[in-house]
Amino acid sequence: MGSEDRPQQPPTRPRVARLLRRLLMSPDPNAKAIIVECKNYACDPENRELDQISGRFSRERGKFGLLIARRFQDRGLFVNRCRDTARDGRGYVLPLGDQEIVTILKMIALKRRWDIEPFLDRLFAELLT
Repeated sequence: MGSEDRPQQPPTRPRVARLLRRLLMSPDPNAKAIIVECKNYACDPENRELDQISGRFSRERGKFGLLIARRFQDRGLFVNRCRDTARDGRGYVLPLGDQEIVTILKMIALKRRWDIEPFLDRLFAELLT
């Protein structure tokens, strides 16, 4: 069996660390700490919740956070709000709903942790477009 016939081996280190390292090293979010807000609402989080988490950002803590909610019925609208927050220089808020959390947990259960970083990268890229 030649090397081209062998299945690809996953990286041994979790790649999500690269995303976090980039956020830490980047001068803009400078994520020395990751602020996490969890909302257990029946409805979508609104501007008030986005202002709450971005209000916790500082030069000392950095400007990156996760807003975790049960769901985002209109995820596109909330991502637009997060994008506006980033464009205004108030920091980067990555919204994660139950669906995204379950996706990450499935990757872990399937021993596919190396898929987490590209998944989070795609979500983070939504804030930059």
